[in-house]
Amino acid sequence: MPKDKGPELKKFMGKRLLVKLNGNRSVCGRLSGFDVFMNLTLEEAEEVIPSEEARPIGMIVLRGSSVIDMSIIDQL
Repeated sequence: MPKDKGPELKKFMGKRLLVKLNGNRSVCGRLSGFDVFMNLTLEEAEEVIPSEEARPIGMIVLRGSSVIDMSIIDQL
C-alpha cells in the first residue's frame, strides 16, 4: 500500500492563492509552506471581505481542516 505523500502543492509554492475557509471567510496570500495535513503558510496575506477593502494580515498559518477551496491568482 503506498504511503500518503500529502497534498501536491509544490508547483504552487511562491504563487498567490485565494483560500476559502469555513465560516464564510477568505484569505489571499503567497504560499510559502504546507504539510501533509494541508496546513498552509501564507505570506503577504490579506483577509478578503466582500464589499470592503482587503485587510492586511502579514504571515498566517491556516489549519488544513478549515480549508474548503483554493484557487490560484498568479499564472503558473
